[in-house]
Amino acid sequence: MGKRKRKRKKKPTLIESGGRDPYQELRDRVDENPKELWRNMPPEAPETVSARIEQRKGKATVVLLGTSPDSCGLTPWYEDGLDDIWALNDAHHLPFMQMDKVTGWFQLHQPWRYRRPTPRYGIAHWDWLKEDHPFPIYMQRVDEDIPQSEKFPLYEIAKEFLWSPDIGEQGEWLLGRGPGYQRKYFSCSFSYMAGLAYLKWKRGDYGDRPLRIEMYGTELAQQTEYYMQRPNTEFWIGLGVGMGVQFYVPAITRIMQGVFYAYRYPTLDDFRAEIQQKKDNGDWKEDNWEPTDDLYDEDNIGQWPEPALPTSVQTEFGGIFTEFDDIAPSVSWERWKMIQRP
Repeated sequence: MGKRKRKRKKKPTLIESGGRDPYQELRDRVDENPKELWRNMPPEAPETVSARIEQRKGKATVVLLGTSPDSCGLTPWYEDGLDDIWALNDAHHLPFMQMDKVTGWFQLHQPWRYRRPTPRYGIAHWDWLKEDHPFPIYMQRVDEDIPQSEKFPLYEIAKEFLWSPDIGEQGEWLLGRGPGYQRKYFSCSFSYMAGLAYLKWKRGDYGDRPLRIEMYGTELAQQTEYYMQRPNTEFWIGLGVGMGVQFYVPAITRIMQGVFYAYRYPTLDDFRAEIQQKKDNGDWKEDNWEPTDDLYDEDNIGQWPEPALPTSVQTEFGGIFTEFDDIAPSVSWERWKMIQRP
């Protein structure tokens, strides 16, 4: 007899713990009909849309699109202030895509990958690549069967952003690894997309405007995405921020978020719960130190002089920008249902 599988305990959602997840209704509908996946995203609050459009003013804005259903449906196809919208791989068949708005495409896999006769979802991706398109398709090399194929400037991007002419006698690569250097650190398509945006910006393709990058459908939460692609994506985000590039993601997005470590996490309540558990188990000595109520220093826990403008949405994935939780309250589910897309 085989081993009996033990049923895993389901992690409680915000709904079960007394909160409200505004995307739970969407997930329920998706379970019943997967084709509804990208068509029923709750609309964003007008304040969020207005703030996003206002933030674009005076900047060159490039949108990088992924295919994660958690946020790809929020792509601002018809909003003002967008210079480029770039998508990737075989996403052309997805129902949320507005192909007439796309200005660039990325297919950086080997030919055996994009020419395969049995692609994902049964989509004729290879046939689509061979059609005429009004935008370039960036690839490892020019494919003569693909009219819009352009060679991706991999070396130029690596040399521009991962190498410094000011180190050593002749310049050196910036990422040391073992006895040598890591000259190419690209672990997912988003790193290539961000690198090309930086290169175009540096060489003046967008004039002298600051660069802003917005990312939608970029969750990188699956196993290989999480441990390999997300760190690389956030590396290239950090590299861009260091050059003055402004990044934006929807509030629900799982990249660029996390607890406000040390300042607000772990919390005082967490520590007191730990103490109580030790007391209950008989592992606590009466002379051990216990925290008092006056430990919080309000001047030193991240109260910035300018609050965040967009409202944040609570999800089962955890707090979003937790240092602003007391400044930007969540949008209620009833409010979301009342707001209609323009």
